[in-house]
Amino acid sequence: MDVLHQVTWDRFFATVGVVFTLYYLYIGIRYFRGDILRAIRRRTTPTGETAEKKKKQTSVVLTEEQFANAFKELEEIAHDLRSRIIPGHARSKDKKTMLHRIAQRLEGFKGFIVPAFRYALHNHVMTQARKNNIPLTEEELDRTWEAILSGINELHS
Repeated sequence: MDVLHQVTWDRFFATVGVVFTLYYLYIGIRYFRGDILRAIRRRTTPTGETAEKKKKQTSVVLTEEQFANAFKELEEIAHDLRSRIIPGHARSKDKKTMLHRIAQRLEGFKGFIVPAFRYALHNHVMTQARKNNIPLTEEELDRTWEAILSGINELHS
């Protein structure tokens, strides 16, 4: 009994902390060695897909007023897509013309450079195309976005 009184709480918690650390290091090395090595390599040398993803990351700074205006315009565009543009091509299923009309509607939309707005538009167009039985693929829509973005980039350069 006298031995337990000699152990302070600080020493007890320090010992438990060291034991837990060693235990989890062992588990990590034993069972997750490959994952840990891949994560370390990915952080130290960005190559391939990781470097490509870093290049594609975009940061856009808007004032509150600019954001509010862009969001309002995004809602108007979504309404037009949902009520007129996409249903207007449901019978003919002419994707090329529909994508051209979408691109025309997005002309001048300054919020298109905001990745979150572009992502929302992408999901909205895909959902509305499915609802209207238009066989639109993600790749076709991505090519449309790239064409629009390249046009925007040309205007700014």
